[in-house]
Amino acid sequence: MVRCCFGNSILTKGCERTFHRFLLSDKFMLEQWLKQIPMKHWTPNKDSLLCSDHFTENCFNKSAFQVRLKSDSVPTRFGDPQTACIICKWKRSHESMHSFFKFPLDKPVLLNRWLENMNLLNWTPTQSL
Repeated sequence: MVRCCFGNSILTKGCERTFHRFLLSDKFMLEQWLKQIPMKHWTPNKDSLLCSDHFTENCFNKSAFQVRLKSDSVPTRFGDPQTACIICKWKRSHESMHSFFKFPLDKPVLLNRWLENMNLLNWTPTQSL
């Protein structure tokens, strides 16, 4: 299944989105992309894809038969970073049955339990996550 790594976008029949691989071999462009993505402690792999929703229209070369991402394009459209889970990447939406909670930064014992249960002991959440 083709799925955007940020959110729930899935390639389906008739879908007008395009899906684009991370430029793993181009360290400079990869760094530019990762700076923009609100999931700061996440690393893409060879199967990671980002959909066209995260790019502006001027990032694409479009012909009658193909849509290609320009080589210098950087994703910039992610909305509020608080609307996506850092682990499963589900996004908050009106149709979603998922609940989202901020990390309990003001309660160290509880915060430690959360991080331990998510296997994130070497990670520190911030106010925005």
